[in-house]
Amino acid sequence: MKLLEYYEDKDTIVMYRIFALFLGMMISCMPCFGQSLSAVPIDICTLYKNVNIYKEQRVKARAFLGVGFENSALYDPKCKNGEPLIDIVFKSHVQEEWMDISRRINDKGFACVVIEGIVHGPEPMPRDPKLPDWINDLYKNSMKKYGHMNVYEMQIEVEHMEMEDDDRCG
Repeated sequence: MKLLEYYEDKDTIVMYRIFALFLGMMISCMPCFGQSLSAVPIDICTLYKNVNIYKEQRVKARAFLGVGFENSALYDPKCKNGEPLIDIVFKSHVQEEWMDISRRINDKGFACVVIEGIVHGPEPMPRDPKLPDWINDLYKNSMKKYGHMNVYEMQIEVEHMEMEDDDRCG
């Protein structure tokens, strides 16, 4: 075989094969670089009802963002009589998007947004080692809450947010 005659040892051939395999893998993965992990598209009513299924997952949802003095939350008029359902917090790189949207909301107090982020849901209340056992026992079956005054059962840590026309949210 001419290839074997050209190279004196088989180790060189093996190294070239490994290099070719590695190069092929790199070229086939090029379109993947720079893409975020895929988010599960979902409406917030379904998300709210099934929080344990989507807990610690990346989701993408369209909802109304209600903005108040000390509170920002997602809601949908179609579920729970339009009550705010999900607390939101922003990763640091989303602050600029948030400031732009909050300026555009102005006097309405709400906007239709598409958010993408990680869902944090009900989890047991952590024990505080500084408190006496009898107080910790009172909270042993309690669930952690989120938002201002701990009123929400779940939270989305927002990684990306875009404002849309209000009619897109229904």
